[in-house]
Amino acid sequence: MKMMTSPLHPPPKPTVRMIPKSSAERACRHLSSKIKRARQDDTSCGLLSYTAKKRRSIEKYIEGASEADSKASSDMGTLILYLDESAAKREESRMERQEKADREREAREARREEMHHLLIGKLFGQKEE
Repeated sequence: MKMMTSPLHPPPKPTVRMIPKSSAERACRHLSSKIKRARQDDTSCGLLSYTAKKRRSIEKYIEGASEADSKASSDMGTLILYLDESAAKREESRMERQEKADREREAREARREEMHHLLIGKLFGQKEE
C-alpha cells in the first residue's frame, strides 16, 4: 500500500503514547534495580534526547566557565596586590641604593676635601720654611 501525500491526502499523524516523566523515571529506577549494575542517574537510562544531553553539556561548560571566570577575577585581584607589593619593594630597594650611593659620594667628597687641605697645608708650609 503506497501512501499518497498531496494537499488532498495529508500524511497520517503519528500516534505516540506519551509516558509521564515521573512514571518513566520510576520504571527506569525499577529496571535499574533489577539489573546487575544499577545506574547512578536517570540520564544513563536513555531518557534524555540528544538535544537535552547537548543542553546539559553546554550548561556544564558554562558553569565551568563561570567558575573559571570567578577564579580568574580573584586571581586578578591577587595579581594586582602582588604587583603593588613588588612595586613597593622595588621602590624601597631603589631608595636604599640611592642612600648608599649618597653616603659613598659624601665619603669621597670628604676624603677629597681632606686631601685638598693637606696639599694646601704642605704647599704653604714648605714656602714658609
